[in-house]
This record gives sequence, structure tokens and C-alpha cells, in this order.
Amino acid sequence: MGRFVRVHDGALVLREAGHEVYTPGLPGIGERTHLTSPQVDLTTHVTDVANTILYEDLSDIVLLGYSYGDMVVTGALEHVADHVTLLVYLDAFLPRAGDSLNDLARASYSRGRPAP
Repeated sequence: MGRFVRVHDGALVLREAGHEVYTPGLPGIGERTHLTSPQVDLTTHVTDVANTILYEDLSDIVLLGYSYGDMVVTGALEHVADHVTLLVYLDAFLPRAGDSLNDLARASYSRGRPAP
């Protein structure tokens, strides 16, 4: 079975299928909401996910970004590309270098369709 790092949520289906799944908690979100502060930002989340992969010594992983997680996995990939065999975006934007989530959402709404 595969080894996944999923950002964020939704690991149950993968685990039930027999996959090994890591779901690093993001400060300020979900069960780590109590860690919200002005210093917590996308860079914090990218660093946390990359460090999880490095500290757990994970290799040959599928790095999966769901919703806002697309921004996080895109950034994390720059630090851990040699550990990743596949990058997956699920119900997400496809950010390029320099894109912000606000800009991507705004562009989607201006075209008259809902953002993912």
C-alpha cells in the first residue's frame, strides 16, 4: 500500500484502504486552533509539513493537498521533493510560484464560477 502525507483532513478513507497516512496538524487550524497568532502563516504551515516528512524520515510518499492544503504542499515540495513520488491536488487550486490563495480565489469568482 501507499504512504501518504495529506494536508489537511480526510485520512480515514485512505487508512481504511490500507494506506499509511500522515496528517500533520497546521497551527491555527482544526485541532491546533489554539496556536493561532499573527506569526502563524503559510510559511509556518509549509515548514511544519516539510519538517514532519523529514523528522519522520518519510520517503516515496504521495503528498496530497486538499483545499487550502494545496498552497501548503506546493511550498513544502520545494523542501522535500526527493521524498515525494507524486503530488496530488484534491478540490484545490493549482498555485504557481508567487500565487496567493486570495488572488486565485478572486480570479475564480470574477470569472463567475465558485472557487474550489
